[in-house]
Amino acid sequence: MQLGPKRTLCLVLLCGSAGIPLAQAAGTAASVTSVVIDYATQPQTITIAGKLLAPATGSPVVDLDATKLTLVSSSATQIVADLPAGLVAATYQLTVNNGSGAAASSFDVTYGAAGPQGPAGPKGATGSTGPQGPSGPTGATGPQGAQGPTGPAGAKGATGNTGPAGPTGPAGSTGPAGPTGPVGMIWRGAWLSFNAYSIDDAVSFSGSSYIATAAIPADQPPPGGSWQLVAQEGSTGAAGPQGPQGPQGAQGSQGPTGPQGPAGIALPFTATISAGNVAFDIVNTAGGARGIFAEGGMASGTLAGGEGVSGVGGNSNGGGSTAGSGVGGGGGDAVAIGDYGGAGGNFQGGGSTTLGVGGGDGVDAYGGPSSGTGGAGNGIYASSGQGYSDGVNWGLAGKFNGGVFVAGNLSKAGGSFLIDHPTDAANKYLYHSFVESPDMMNIYNGNVVTDASGGAIVTMPDWFEALNRDFRYQLTVIGQQAQAWVAAELVNRAFTIKTDKGNVKVSWQVTGIRQDAWANAHRIPLEVDKAPADQGHYLHPELFGHEGEPGIGDRHPRPIQGN
Repeated sequence: MQLGPKRTLCLVLLCGSAGIPLAQAAGTAASVTSVVIDYATQPQTITIAGKLLAPATGSPVVDLDATKLTLVSSSATQIVADLPAGLVAATYQLTVNNGSGAAASSFDVTYGAAGPQGPAGPKGATGSTGPQGPSGPTGATGPQGAQGPTGPAGAKGATGNTGPAGPTGPAGSTGPAGPTGPVGMIWRGAWLSFNAYSIDDAVSFSGSSYIATAAIPADQPPPGGSWQLVAQEGSTGAAGPQGPQGPQGAQGSQGPTGPQGPAGIALPFTATISAGNVAFDIVNTAGGARGIFAEGGMASGTLAGGEGVSGVGGNSNGGGSTAGSGVGGGGGDAVAIGDYGGAGGNFQGGGSTTLGVGGGDGVDAYGGPSSGTGGAGNGIYASSGQGYSDGVNWGLAGKFNGGVFVAGNLSKAGGSFLIDHPTDAANKYLYHSFVESPDMMNIYNGNVVTDASGGAIVTMPDWFEALNRDFRYQLTVIGQQAQAWVAAELVNRAFTIKTDKGNVKVSWQVTGIRQDAWANAHRIPLEVDKAPADQGHYLHPELFGHEGEPGIGDRHPRPIQGN
């Protein structure tokens, strides 16, 4: 027998008479004709050939000295099974039970390396030459063969003299007009933060001119992105020479004494007045100067420093009215293209960059309390500024440049991350939506490779079972066809994966429901009724055929700012 490269097979001879089983009952007992051991595979395999080796349904049972072998495949005429590791060269008893109810068939099987090949036998004598057979009839003439290929062309002759030029032909008719050239730049004036721009739109910004090479959303000023420089702002020219100083003018006569000015305000100042909308009005006409500046007193002992400005709003007067704000502020209006409106309020916490002290908060806000059926106030209520009616250039209700910590639950209509696009960071953003669930679910995943016996243990962190409950599992086999299952669920922060063969890569995912103290005390409800005052209204009325109606958030009472 000629074997393939690097594969050593051993044909095992069965002890008995002419390959007949040593113990075989009449009826449907298995009949074995040959056994072959493959020593080159890992694990080593044994192939059994014969008849009636397997039942019509189910699998046969193969034992080697009372050790049950793992079947690779089985049929009525062939069984392939894995041999156990660590066998030594010896003779073993092989038993095949085909499940028919008849006695199992038993054989003696010799296990050991194949012996060397014996020498070639002598060559046999050459047989006598057989008689000459009769001549066959003459065959018909074949068809005409195809014509042979054309021979190569002869050498090129010398070029003759150039003939005289012919007369000029008449002029041809005028051809059709060419296509219209591309549109030039479209001048849009100074760049505006709330405008979106299209390709070929041109703007001025900081003395230079730029053209859009692609669509550009609002709030993306030149340069950079899809803005291309057209004309650079020129540098400031050199200062001219100082002119000569003029002559000193004559001193004028002293003017008359002015009238006595009003008396100043004595401190502390307290006043009560009924004067319509404004009781105290100050206008500072100096450029960039403050209208009012106030500074609180320094801390003293256990007393905190005083507020620079403290205000208490007026009370409501019933009938659904709203009490006044403690302090109201309105930013100055932008009066020219390229300007920005002022902030309604600007707050910065105090601190020190050199001393080891804690900085103060920029804003401390506390919602007003409530009793009975009234809702308590929000710590902060913010609404976005309105732009064009399409909503594209509206402001944000909140923008945080830094981390944000929320000690309670966070409710939202949707959520995503927003980053510069990984493959086109200069021109695009990339969004990914949050993964939502009706449960407070945690997700964990990873990859593991089972060992030679098809087993793998996945160990989770030591806090895993304290944080989670109600575990769910998912397994995916990678790189080959195999079966994988969770053989043992999570106990003592570990679970077991099994595969039907060894060295299989498995991707796993485990989910759990939070059971920490905070989650148990603050479960997120799945469905709740709206407050009576909000029933019949919507968070987003335009999505439910109520365009133009205020949303529930917009119905929040807001103070009316006076003039």
